[in-house]
Amino acid sequence: MTEAMASLERRVAMRMGDPDEGGCRHWTGKVNEVNGYGQIGVPLVLREAGWHRTCTAPWVVARLYHPDSWFEGAYVLHSCRNKCVAPDHLRWGTAGENMQDRVLDGNQNTGILTPDDVRAIRRKHTHPAMQSYHRLADEYGVGWETIRKLISGRSWGWLPDE
Repeated sequence: MTEAMASLERRVAMRMGDPDEGGCRHWTGKVNEVNGYGQIGVPLVLREAGWHRTCTAPWVVARLYHPDSWFEGAYVLHSCRNKCVAPDHLRWGTAGENMQDRVLDGNQNTGILTPDDVRAIRRKHTHPAMQSYHRLADEYGVGWETIRKLISGRSWGWLPDE
């Protein structure tokens, strides 16, 4: 497998553009037209080890340059907030951290609720009047289950109350 990793690393290096003024290195190989991320095919021996046939370039770069911090279910997070492949801009994180980054960057459709709405709903629900899920749902134009999930932390759990 080390030969496959070395081969993949050489292919990745050939497709990393030169750093721009912010240090980002953009992918010069194939790019997915839907999500804008670079893509690269993976050798068979790595697919047999559980890798996908085609992976996003940032994911492969993170696996090559940060293998010790990878964990099952990890997401690639970009410190630069771009779709770059500079190894020093990438790190592994959780789904919650990824969602938090996406919401804060304005890259995630979270429906009609904003972080300020979520905080207000939490405050109103913990107020002595204990507004019901249904009343809060009507006020914010969402379903009562949405209210229940955000109050229980099943959704928006990453958002601090401040």
